[in-house]
Amino acid sequence: CSNIARTLLVDPPKHVKETYETLLGVYQSCLKAMTPGYPLKAVYGAAVKYLRSEDKEDLIASLPKTMGFSVGLDFRDPLLVLNAKSTVVFREGMVFNLALSFAGIKLSESARSLVNSKSAVKELSKYGLVIADMVSITSNGGEFMTKYGKALTDISYTINDEDEDDGGDEDGKLARKIAQEEEANPTGGRRSGRLAANSSSAADAEGAAERERRQIQLMARRNEERLRELARNSGKKKGDEKTAKAEELD
Repeated sequence: CSNIARTLLVDPPKHVKETYETLLGVYQSCLKAMTPGYPLKAVYGAAVKYLRSEDKEDLIASLPKTMGFSVGLDFRDPLLVLNAKSTVVFREGMVFNLALSFAGIKLSESARSLVNSKSAVKELSKYGLVIADMVSITSNGGEFMTKYGKALTDISYTINDEDEDDGGDEDGKLARKIAQEEEANPTGGRRSGRLAANSSSAADAEGAAERERRQIQLMARRNEERLRELARNSGKKKGDEKTAKAEELD
């Protein structure tokens, strides 16, 4: 058995990004506590200690009561749980699912006001974050068995930034123009007539259309990024060719 979890952030305000970075710090502290000879409750203690050291005591109330469990013949061993009370000690060879989260965090009006007016984040009042990985207990401590990235750059996406200033970057302007044309007339996306026909109500059809629209926006954003990179590489290649020709003439 295995279990992995990531929270994908779309148009995250700065406050949410900072909270996620805090969660990553807590996660690493908990991993260090998963050492042979330490009690299971040391994981919970490490999380609380880290938040206090970072002056983030308000987030302690958002922590889960259970931060994971042992995985073996059964997916979840009810006797080996990472909570604040377990005195069972870690032993080499054990395997755990380390699952850490913040739940019910309030998103202030000031934080929402900083995101693009088209972003769905505008409608949120609370949010949560979660990370989960499989961890093997070795003689050197806990080691991740699931290797999927969890850095902010791995899980954060911005799809509503039309108001962004290109700062005079001609390549960027061209890339954005092509991406917008692709969004208006997508070559790779097809609207599902069957989905609309089978919708039980007009609201269902509208929701499906909104999801498809956002998927197209994300695809357009990715296309824009690829075009930016191609433009940069092309300019660099031309510069190298000119330099080479100049050296030959010399």
